[in-house]
Amino acid sequence: MSYFLAPALAQLRDQVNARYPHRDRTSDGWIGDASHAARPSDHNPDWSAGGIVRALDLDEDMVVGLSYAGEALPLARALLSDPRTRYVIYEGAWSYGKHVPDVLHGWKPYTGPNAHRHHIHISVRDVAGYDLDARPWALTDTTTQEDDMTPDESARLKDVEKNVGEIETIVRQLREKATRTEARIVALKTMPVTVDIDAPVLADAFGELLKTLPAATAKAVLDGAAARLKS
Repeated sequence: MSYFLAPALAQLRDQVNARYPHRDRTSDGWIGDASHAARPSDHNPDWSAGGIVRALDLDEDMVVGLSYAGEALPLARALLSDPRTRYVIYEGAWSYGKHVPDVLHGWKPYTGPNAHRHHIHISVRDVAGYDLDARPWALTDTTTQEDDMTPDESARLKDVEKNVGEIETIVRQLREKATRTEARIVALKTMPVTVDIDAPVLADAFGELLKTLPAATAKAVLDGAAARLKS
């Protein structure tokens, strides 16, 4: 008896190869090595089912000359939407497929021996013939919800939201301060100015001032004041 790749995954690999004919395949793989054989792994053949292997690794570098962390995340998200997917591991995180029942969905930190920084790991389900289902896969990612982000993406989003919230608070405080300042300016502009003048005191002060002036200057001041009073 020989082992074989699950038809569902063989179909997926053929589609990815056709879509990205020049992609890097260095990290591709499906049959487990000695380290996989020493522990439970979907890369090991299931001899109870004829030797089927229900796991596939696909290198993340889909476009020649374009290589960056998370490059294959759209593909990873698209795979999670297919009912055949049991789980996906990628960029230090993993998630059950959206159609797997009775589990916690969404990306979670992956603590296994390989963080899968350079390839996507996908395992298919062994129920209802999903692993044998060789129908085409939908490889277009239409997911934008926060629940489908990796832990790193969610952390960055929370930081951005925190910063935006702090900025909004500062802007609100500045607006409130500007409103209070404007109200004070208006109040000052409309406030009536009243000065209580004590006529005798003013006359005495004026008389003392005249005494300090030369006679000619004092006479000119008195003449000017008299003229203003008459006008």
